[in-house]
Formats: sequence, structure tokens, C-alpha cells
Amino acid sequence: MLMDLQSLGIDFKDEGENYVPKKDYAGNLFAKYVFDSNGVSTDKTTVKDLSGHGYDGTMTGVSITKDDELGECAYFNGSASIAFKNQIIPKGNKTIIITLKKDSGTQKSSEYEFVIKQGGKEQIFTSWSIRFDAFNDGCLNNLYFCNDSKTDMLNLHPLATNVCDGKKHIAIFNYYDNKTNNVYCDSLKVPVSSFDFSGGEYYTADNTIIGES
Repeated sequence: MLMDLQSLGIDFKDEGENYVPKKDYAGNLFAKYVFDSNGVSTDKTTVKDLSGHGYDGTMTGVSITKDDELGECAYFNGSASIAFKNQIIPKGNKTIIITLKKDSGTQKSSEYEFVIKQGGKEQIFTSWSIRFDAFNDGCLNNLYFCNDSKTDMLNLHPLATNVCDGKKHIAIFNYYDNKTNNVYCDSLKVPVSSFDFSGGEYYTADNTIIGES
């Protein structure tokens, strides 16, 4: 799984498989992680923040492998994780880009599989989380972008549907505070999901974890 996290990089154009900002948002890049020889330490214990901000993460149980579609990438087995000493999802307007490939038939009803969790370690309701959410059978195979309070679902969760199919997908989430927020998947022409975040953004100082169920 490859990952880009950007703040304020909101206005994109689609050039084939390349997602190119219409403006130069390089100065607003908050964190960037690429799981290859450039982005991972030689001992495979650290993923480097390629934005230059120093938000490196400590890898536990994550293996680096080669995939026909993704190239060199990280493999998470359900218990593997990367722990950070920072909040790598920034507060305020943001764009999150994730390139992923999720095996088909690996989800079960009433299970949560976190791609990113930024909140209490044992909480389902965290400030920000990106997760394969199988709350019930109708939620299976979808990737959700969630912002919740510690006790309740604060806003409806935008989602990319049917991405657990063993194929490469690029999911993009744009967040505007108190406005309509869009999710795009594999194309920027039409959003696959749109919701108003009328509840505002709930944000805590909890450090970020990538991976874990």
C-alpha cells in the first residue's frame, strides 16, 4: 500500500493515472509515505516522511514486497502496523490520497480494519480514521473516511465502494470544514461519494497508527 497525505492540495486534474494539482501545492505537503527503497530504511523498521517534515514512523510486522500493479509496496497482514509520534493527518482543509490493493473475501461482518487511525488505541470512534468498515453486511468491501467524536459518529462517512477486490485502487478524499466533502476513486471526473460535514471537524492530539484491525 502506498500513501500520500497532503493538506490544502484540493483542486486536482486527471491525467490518466496521474493526479496532478491544478496549482502548485508543494509548499502545503504535510506528509508523504512511499513504501519502496527510497521511503523505507534498509533494516525495514522505519518508513520515512518524504515531505521533509520528519514525521517518520516505526514499522512492526510490515513486509515490503513487489506487486505487478503497485510495484514495490508494503504488505499488511491484519496485525502489522506503523506507529507515529505525530498526527500525520493535519487539522483543517486537507486532501488524502491512498493507493491500495485489498484482497477480496477477507472481510467479515462486524469487523473494522483500520488503514489509518488517529485517536485512542482501543476506540472505534476516533478523531480521524480511514477504514474498511464492516459494521454490517451492507458495509462490506467499502473504504470509509471517518471523523467522529469519542462517543458518537459526528458526520456521515464518505466512502469508496467495492475496493476489496484484489485490484489496484487510488482513493482521494477532500476535506473542507463545514462544507460538502468528496471521495474520488480511480477517476477525478465524478466523485463516488459526497457528504456535508455539518458537524465540523473533531480533532485530538492523539498520535497516528497505520494498520491494525
